[in-house]
Amino acid sequence: MQVEEALGGEDVPMLVVSGFGAQRILTRECGLHILEIADGANSSSRATARVRVAVTPLEDMPPVKMRAALARAFEQATPPGGVVRRYRAGPSPLVRNADGSWRSGKFDAVLRGDFDLLPAAEAQS
Repeated sequence: MQVEEALGGEDVPMLVVSGFGAQRILTRECGLHILEIADGANSSSRATARVRVAVTPLEDMPPVKMRAALARAFEQATPPGGVVRRYRAGPSPLVRNADGSWRSGKFDAVLRGDFDLLPAAEAQS
């Protein structure tokens, strides 16, 4: 897959991801992604991202028209659902799906896109 930053609004970052099966694969990522970072012994901070997947035009067009087409596609996309995945950095890193289908302690590898994930049932045994 290839990714490039789109000419989206200042407060809403947009990425255009292309490649074979991109929409089918990324549709499962729609929803809330939560990153938890331990700030100290008893405190932590949280960053969240709402992911939405939209089908965009394939043809080349001037930037002004592309921006309008992306805005329309974004508005028509399915609204993000609930929590999809939680990411925890720190002394005991963990990345896990909200539905319990998989998890991994390889936080850095997952963020790099190297998904060496364990099904939750296997990881607990």
